[in-house]
Amino acid sequence: MQRFLAEQELWSQLQSITKTRKCPIKVAVPYLGKDARKLLHLRRGDAVIVELTLGNSRNGSVCPEEIARLRKKGVDVYVSRDLHAKVLLCGRRAVIGSANLSNNSLKHLDEAALLTTEKPVIRKVRSWFDDRMCEEVTPAWLEKCRKAYRPPKNHSEGNGNRMPLSNSVWFSGMVTYTVGFC
Repeated sequence: MQRFLAEQELWSQLQSITKTRKCPIKVAVPYLGKDARKLLHLRRGDAVIVELTLGNSRNGSVCPEEIARLRKKGVDVYVSRDLHAKVLLCGRRAVIGSANLSNNSLKHLDEAALLTTEKPVIRKVRSWFDDRMCEEVTPAWLEKCRKAYRPPKNHSEGNGNRMPLSNSVWFSGMVTYTVGFC
């Protein structure tokens, strides 16, 4: 099964998957904002991979305090310094798309993802996570990033209103497609 998710349907699915699951969750997102723990139902035994760098701490893309809160809940947090992927794995389901764990992503950005239960894809996603869960966030690194952290200046919370979007999404050649994010 494959299903395209966008905007509020994407966030509803992410929250539903993380709330009703019976297995650990693995999440990879480069950016993790303040109050990210409130966006998904993460708990002890779950794993998060994030691009926790001094630069991302300085520009507010990653909130070290939020990572500290997740670790306190028993969530394992790993560092990937060149991560750009946004992936969630829960048992036999994976969501692969554009959303980071941030209020900006939830309230302001036009996000989309593909939900899949295709067994070969799930195996590859699981292996992909295993290859990246090598460097756990240490207390010393977290403290260094906490000292460097500055709240983001370019993403205001605003009123949550989005620009109207076209009702049509066109895909060409559904066998394989690549979406570039920069």
